[in-house]
Formats: sequence, structure tokens, C-alpha cells
Amino acid sequence: MSTSSTREIPASGATTTPAAPRMPGGVRRASWAVVVVVAALLPVAIASNPYQSGVLLQMTIYVALGLSWHLLAGYSGQYSFGHACFFGVGAYATAILSYTFEISPWIGLAVSAVGAGLLGLVIGAITARLSGLFFGLVTFGTALILGTLASHYASVTGGAAGMSLPLRPSQPEMMQFDTTTPLVYIGLILDAAFLLITVLILRRRVGLNFMAVRDDPVAAEAAGVATLAVRMKALVISAAMAGVVGGLYAQSILFIDPGSAFGIDQSVNAIFPAIIGGMGTLVGPIIGGILFIVLREAGSILSNGNGTYSVLFYSTVVFLLLMVAPKGIAGIARAIRSRLRDRGGHQ
Repeated sequence: MSTSSTREIPASGATTTPAAPRMPGGVRRASWAVVVVVAALLPVAIASNPYQSGVLLQMTIYVALGLSWHLLAGYSGQYSFGHACFFGVGAYATAILSYTFEISPWIGLAVSAVGAGLLGLVIGAITARLSGLFFGLVTFGTALILGTLASHYASVTGGAAGMSLPLRPSQPEMMQFDTTTPLVYIGLILDAAFLLITVLILRRRVGLNFMAVRDDPVAAEAAGVATLAVRMKALVISAAMAGVVGGLYAQSILFIDPGSAFGIDQSVNAIFPAIIGGMGTLVGPIIGGILFIVLREAGSILSNGNGTYSVLFYSTVVFLLLMVAPKGIAGIARAIRSRLRDRGGHQ
């Protein structure tokens, strides 16, 4: 298997089907160039509209969170049901450093990555012999425990009432700006960095090891792959990524509480982008993260801001989508492209 290119790999448990024809390299590069140009210009184009800028910022945050979860689940086969435990550690690390010690969030993001990565290391050690549902339940339970601890130790975390970060207008060194636009660009840079990390991993032996362990851990072990070490690497990298996202989230709303940091909804928010967009694809979490926020905002508008009905709306749409297209939006795109190529070949 060549390591010179990154391929779209079906997620664990998927049946083996003939690969759909891929777009020519020039078309792919042109497509990515268009995406980069649009991403660079869009924040400026909507800068005068705070609502649209806020929605775009949320998209960048949940695309990044989806990319972090997908690296773990989509490529190494470890399904975290409590990814909020890493997200929340990152959010509180940045918030506490800023609020209590007046340390710049730029440093806080690095501390968030380290803290969440260390938590991933601990969970990896605890779950060394666990996989599948059992691994997912451990992460889920960890998020619940950390949420309870955050509520209890009010002197450190602000307790159940939460922690409001001080408003410091026009202080870029504290990651606070006059408009949302700079934060949107920070989010876009984070998305690009996470995508690059994923590509670099997949183009190296470590990426092949990830997928070998995902597809058949017994065969991978027999072939000499250190499955425990591979799973640990994937978990730590994914956790660190989620921690950074949590730090940016806290800074973007200048508030954090146990529910928004460690709540079940944040774990679901990490999973939905990859599921909606398509597991085992580079673009899946990106497409899914954007569509997820669009559906969430549509639900909020249709329900006049009623959170319960909003969640019901977008959850129903997602489930219906998965019933029709279990491989996500990227799977639909591949199927359409394959049919068009087949028709062209028969003409």
C-alpha cells in the first residue's frame, strides 16, 4: 500500500465495494483553491452582520471538533461517546487561566491541548484492553464525572452558575477584538491545521497503522503493528485537538459552565459532523459541520428560539438523512460521481 497519497477509506465495519472513480488531480486542486478563496473572503464579506459572523464562527468551531472526533473514530475505529470530556477540559483550562491568572488565551489554547492530551493518555491507559462500546462508555462516563466535579468545585470553576470571562475590548493579546471576524479567521486556521494534521498522518505509516487497527486489530497485531500504542496515539492526538477547540469555544462566548463544557450535547456535536458528512473521508466532517450548524440555526428560527424544538428538528432531519444516505453527504457525492462516470463510459 502506497503512502504517497491520501485516500478516502471506508469507516470500520463498512462493506468492501469497488472504489468510485476519483476526480482528476487538477480538478481536485482547483476545487480546494476555490474553497480556500471563499473561506478567506467570506468573513470580510459578512463582517457587518454580527449574526452571520457568529454563525460562521460556530461552523468553524464544530468543523474542528468534528475533525478531532473523526480522526479517532473514522480512522482508528475508536468511537468516543463522551468527546466532551476533552472539549470541556480545554474550555476550562483556557477560561481559568484567563479569568483567575490573567494569562493570555493564546497560551491557554496550548495548555488546553496539553491538558486534554494528558486526559486522553489516562483514558487510553485505563481502556488499554477495551474497545468498541466499552471504550465509548468510558469516555461518556468521564465527561459526566468531570461535569459533576466542575459543578462541585465552584471556587475554581464557578460551579453550576458558570464562569463569565472578563470583557477586554480591543485586546488582541487576550484574544478579544472589536468584531467577530478575527475569531472567525482563527477558527478557519484551526480547521486548516486539523485538516493538515489528518492528511500528514494518513500519508505516513502511522496513518496506515491507524486504519489497519481499525479494520482488523487481530490481523494488525499479527502483522507486527503495536495496536495499543497506535490506539493511544490516535486518542491523545484527537483529545489534544478537541481541547484546543474547547478553549476557542470558551473564548468565543466568554462564558463556560459544566453543561456547555461537558454536557451530552457537546459530545453529540462532536459526532454529528462526521456522521452527516461521511465517515472515512477528509471532507466529511467539513461538510457535516457546516450542515449541522445550518440545521441547528434553521431549527432555532422555525421554533422561535425554543431549544427543545430546535434540537428535535435538526435531530430528526439528521436521522432521516442517515436513513436515506447512511454514508453521509460524501457518500451521496461519490455515488452520483460514479453514476455519471458510468453513463459517460457507456456513451
